[in-house]
Amino acid sequence: MHRTLNTSLILSLLYFFIGLYNYEVHGENIAAMEQSYEITTDVDQKGCIPPSDMDCDEDIVDMFVPAGTLCFHVNEAGPNLICINGEWVEAISVTKAKREKRYHQICTTHRRRRRIVWRRRRSRYAVEKCDRPNHEPYFRNCPSSLTFVTGKKETSMRVYWTEPTAYDYEDVIFCRTPRAPKFGTVYCSGTNYGHICNFFCPTGYTPTVASMTCQLNGYWTHGGSSECKVNTCPQTFPTIEHGYYSCSKFTIGTSCNPTCDPGYSVIRFVPIVCKLDGQWSLPVDTICKDSEPPIILNCPSNITITAEKGKTSAIVTWDVPSAIDNQDNSRLTVNQTAGSITPGSRIEGGVVHILKYVAFDSALNPSEECLFYVQVKVTKCSRISAPRNGRYKCDKGFIYGSQCNYTCYQGYLLQGASSSTCDQNGDWNSSTPICKEVECSPPEEHGMSISNGYFSCQSPIKYQSVCYAICDGGFKLALYTSAICKVDSNNTPFLSLSLQPVCLDIEPPTFDNCQGTKVLTFPAAKGKTTAEIQYDIPTASDNVDPSPEVTKILGPDSGDTLDANDIDFVEFQAIDNVGNVSPLCLYVLQVDVTECPAYIPPENGDVSCTSDFIYGSICTLTCNEGYKWQGSAIVQCLESKSWNATDFVCTRVLCPSLPDPPDNGYYSCAGNTFPYGTICQANCIDGFELSQMSFARCKSDGSWEISTTPNCKDVEPPEIIDCPSEIKINAERGLESAIVTWTVPSASDNFDNSPTVMRVYGPKSGERIEDNAIVKYQATDSAGNPSDICTIYITVIVIRCPSPHWPDDGRISCNLGNIYGSECIYTCDEGYKVSFPSLVVCEENGYWTYGSKPPICSPITCGPPPSVPNGIFLCMNVMFHYQSMCMLICSNGFSTNKFVLAICQSSGEWFISSNSICKDITPPTILDCKTYQTFYTDRGLDTAQVTWSIPTAIDNTDNPSDIIIEQISGPTIGSSISIGTTVVDYRAVDTSGNPSVVTCSITINVEAVYCNHPRYHFDDVNLEYTCLSFTWVIRVV
Repeated sequence: MHRTLNTSLILSLLYFFIGLYNYEVHGENIAAMEQSYEITTDVDQKGCIPPSDMDCDEDIVDMFVPAGTLCFHVNEAGPNLICINGEWVEAISVTKAKREKRYHQICTTHRRRRRIVWRRRRSRYAVEKCDRPNHEPYFRNCPSSLTFVTGKKETSMRVYWTEPTAYDYEDVIFCRTPRAPKFGTVYCSGTNYGHICNFFCPTGYTPTVASMTCQLNGYWTHGGSSECKVNTCPQTFPTIEHGYYSCSKFTIGTSCNPTCDPGYSVIRFVPIVCKLDGQWSLPVDTICKDSEPPIILNCPSNITITAEKGKTSAIVTWDVPSAIDNQDNSRLTVNQTAGSITPGSRIEGGVVHILKYVAFDSALNPSEECLFYVQVKVTKCSRISAPRNGRYKCDKGFIYGSQCNYTCYQGYLLQGASSSTCDQNGDWNSSTPICKEVECSPPEEHGMSISNGYFSCQSPIKYQSVCYAICDGGFKLALYTSAICKVDSNNTPFLSLSLQPVCLDIEPPTFDNCQGTKVLTFPAAKGKTTAEIQYDIPTASDNVDPSPEVTKILGPDSGDTLDANDIDFVEFQAIDNVGNVSPLCLYVLQVDVTECPAYIPPENGDVSCTSDFIYGSICTLTCNEGYKWQGSAIVQCLESKSWNATDFVCTRVLCPSLPDPPDNGYYSCAGNTFPYGTICQANCIDGFELSQMSFARCKSDGSWEISTTPNCKDVEPPEIIDCPSEIKINAERGLESAIVTWTVPSASDNFDNSPTVMRVYGPKSGERIEDNAIVKYQATDSAGNPSDICTIYITVIVIRCPSPHWPDDGRISCNLGNIYGSECIYTCDEGYKVSFPSLVVCEENGYWTYGSKPPICSPITCGPPPSVPNGIFLCMNVMFHYQSMCMLICSNGFSTNKFVLAICQSSGEWFISSNSICKDITPPTILDCKTYQTFYTDRGLDTAQVTWSIPTAIDNTDNPSDIIIEQISGPTIGSSISIGTTVVDYRAVDTSGNPSVVTCSITINVEAVYCNHPRYHFDDVNLEYTCLSFTWVIRVV
């Protein structure tokens, strides 16, 4: 039953929160709840049965109200009653404790239903929050002051006065406790005259009466009731500029869309929404914007003008375009968006200025562009050329009005117009002139001559040409000089000679019988290479000097001895009277030795002589190795420069037959005979090859010499047979490989009966192979000859399934991709769960095990959120999907210190944002507060040890025994207190730490005891005064 109650309450609050259903706990529900719950009462407390026509200030429990309950007649038909010891006693004047309580606090009643322990009562359960009243009672007969005069010699006297009486409407006028509206609550400051009750409705509702006041007639204003009415928004909408809102409904949550006036468009689509408080949400500042562009007018055409005379520019002007708009012409602006010139600007020619104007309205809508170009055309004449050997200068280039002046270089005369002007048609008014070069007359006409020389000039002698001074043969210029054709300031030509030329003698003397080099040869004696030399001194002649001096400057003298191995020289030189030195006259001196020609050695032999083939030399003849000689071996050089004859001959040595050939081979020679030096090569028969080259050579003694012993080695490779070319096999399950076996091929050979077959590349038979592989075999015979390669191509075919179907809101993780045997696990995004099966396998047929129905991801739900004592989670999503959020709402009188959310997690469990619970926030109410207590001083003292009555308290959740009564000021109970009044303050604190709003202030009044007459005795033993009279009077100090 407890779960049923909580579920009903949760559903009712949930439906109330989302506005789907209105729910209320009816009397039948309450009766059913009462039967299933234990009703708690205090058996020790003696209560009273309340009268049916009275309203009491305490709850009715099991038809009883507790002792001390005060009840009032609703229609003032009788006196007020108070329950004392199980009986009703008339209470014309309420007891002092009750009066103090009621006069010094106002009880604000919050009406709500109980959730844990239900009690039958006439009104709903009330939680009291007490505060000061909003008005004070007033006295009827309160004297302002009293004066008394003591007797003679007396300092005190007995005084009497009349106790004033007070009146308060609160004591006699009260209103019936109002009923809380459906779905709402009522908060009252009290039910007596002047008290106010405020009505509150949940979000989305508004009370028909917000507050009412208890009147003097015992009735509430506004009829004493209020209802919670569902809020609706007004049918008038907030205004927007250049548009409006339209809507057909006005209920909470309704959205109304904006519509713009013609010529305007929505730039920010922001609907207004009817809020929970019944007011439309405020629209944004700007929603509708002018969208119709302006129209530009009077757009100029393209502008082309001619530049001014003598200038390359002109001033150009035009009218700036205007514009019109559909809305506001006063706020139009026409802006120049392209071009750097403005009307009235001076514009240079040759540049095309593109101008653009755009009009903008107040909404900054741009018009179409107004585009035109402006240019200045400059009239130009063709480019002129300067005359040859001249120049020109123009004041303004080649434009209209420019004048060009012609001048010639120095040495040239101008023939034709000296200037030309460019006219408006782009033509020059005159042609280009010419510059003619000036000429000078010959040097003889100027009286110029050279001794032993002459001037050499070109013909004609042009400006700046040079006439060179040239001397006759055998003479040279002392200084370089020339005559130059120049012009004076009047451009008249003349020859300018810098220095008179002088020709000097420079021709040396010459030898008469010695022209350069002269060879003198002297014969040597028999058997010698030396001779005695004899020569004459040469003579010389000169073009000016008749007897130039001849001198020997180098070489041996005549009569000296000269060796044939040496060549010596004698040099002579001649000098004329001006110091010109002749070229040298050179005598070459040499010895002529009689020599035979070099003796030619005999064929296949050599020669050795005593000297270098000179007359009388002897030579000895020998034969080369491998040859033998015959005849005379001595010859001599004769004076006739020839050798005496000889019959010396060298013949070749021969070897016998060929040497023994190698096994499986033979020797091959160049011929059939084998003279000395013959070389024969060793060879092998087919299929064999020499291990290394080997030769046999015929020696000089007629025997054979073998270089290395020949060896014929088998070189023909074996041949592989039964070689498979290709092997294909399917990959094994879950792998991209397979174990492949095959038969190793065999081989045959021409010499070796059992050649060896070996795997030279790739895996061996029986190994695991992935994808493709190549295996190569090769056979080798006993001689090590390798065969051709046997290549086997192996292909492992991997079975693959198509890519698995990718789920929405999820992902796939495959251990082996999409090959045969691969397992893929479907997992979902956070907040989703995968449907069966979550594991799929790629089968051998190339398809996944899910067939045509792949796994999908569906949202996770958490179920209803957990129950919370004294509270409930309200959810916006009643399906409780992943990430659904529920807010903790506490019951009246309870609250959390944090904002608590329940969030549906991906695990299907609720995540509670905080462990905060609905904590009791309703403070306890203090009872039995005896605000004024009197005590008397102890005997002989002016203090009293006081023990006063501590107040009690009640709370909405705690038992009275669990409530802590704290003393917050004053002395501790049992203390000694001096004569006078002392205030002690208490407050109540429940187990949740809520302190009572109203404290209990107890005034402790300590009074002294005085005798009737001043008759007392001082006790020396006890050291105190003792009254001797037994008649006492209480006097207040």
